[in-house]
Amino acid sequence: MVSEKQRDKNSITNVAEKELDLLIRHIDVLKTVRDNGPIGIIRLSQITGQPQHMIRYSLRTLEHDGIINTSDTRNP
Repeated sequence: MVSEKQRDKNSITNVAEKELDLLIRHIDVLKTVRDNGPIGIIRLSQITGQPQHMIRYSLRTLEHDGIINTSDTRNP
């Protein structure tokens, strides 16, 4: 039997809300990159207030979708 709490957790509005939060974060990261030029994950995290792992995920998503290009400064 599914509890009411579990049902609420999986409701379409909760799923939509989580997706909207993710989209807002991606847009925030994109705007920050646009406004601050080449910028690293640590600095993005500091500016946006988001944890580094979330910044990394947003950057990967934006790159995968062809919205941004990343540069690998580790191997010049």
